[in-house]
Amino acid sequence: MDGGTNSADNPATLMNGSTTVTLREPSKTGYAFEGWHADSSLSKPVTAIPRGATDDISLYAKWRLIEYPLFYFAGIGKNPDGNPSSYTVLDDDLAIAPPLFDGTAAGTSAWYADPFFTQKAATVIPAGSTGDEVFYAYGGESSGSGTGPSPSVLAKTGDGLAGSLYVAALGVFAFGCTVSIAAVQEYRRCRKKSTGQ
Repeated sequence: MDGGTNSADNPATLMNGSTTVTLREPSKTGYAFEGWHADSSLSKPVTAIPRGATDDISLYAKWRLIEYPLFYFAGIGKNPDGNPSSYTVLDDDLAIAPPLFDGTAAGTSAWYADPFFTQKAATVIPAGSTGDEVFYAYGGESSGSGTGPSPSVLAKTGDGLAGSLYVAALGVFAFGCTVSIAAVQEYRRCRKKSTGQ
C-alpha cells in the first residue's frame, strides 16, 4: 500500500469459484491513486482478478503526489515574490507574506479567505495540509491617516485587472471579479473530478 489505506471493498481472500473481482481504489492523503500493479516496479497494471484464479496474488498501489495550487488576487497591490505558488503534503510549514500596497500603513495589509473580506486567511499553511487555497488582498489603512481602511487602497480582483474594484462595504464585486472567481471554481470542479480531492 506504500502508506495508503486499502478499500474495504477489496477482498483479502478468494475461492476458486469466486466471480471476477473489479479492484477498488485505495486512498492516501495528499496523493492520487494511479492504479494497481502486479509487480513492485509498477510496470504491470491490474484492474481485476479473473474468475477461477487459483494462486496467491500480490498487488502494489501506484501513487502520484498531488501539487495543490495557491491562487492570489492582489489587484492594485502586489503579491510578494517569495510567496509559494503551490505545495504538497510533504512540505514543511509554509509562511504566506502579506500583500504589498502603496500608501498603506505598515502591518495593516492582509490576505483574506473570501472576496468580501470577512475572514482573514491563515498566514501559515501547516505541514501535512491538503487542498488548494485562494487569497484575496486587502490594502488596510492609509499611511498617516489612522482613520481605518481606505476605499482608495482596497484590493482589486485579479493581478493586473485594472477595471474590477471590490466595493467591500456593499459586498458588491464587478465583472472582472466574477470571471476570476468563476475560473477558480471551475478549476476546483475539474480537479475534484479527476483526482477526488
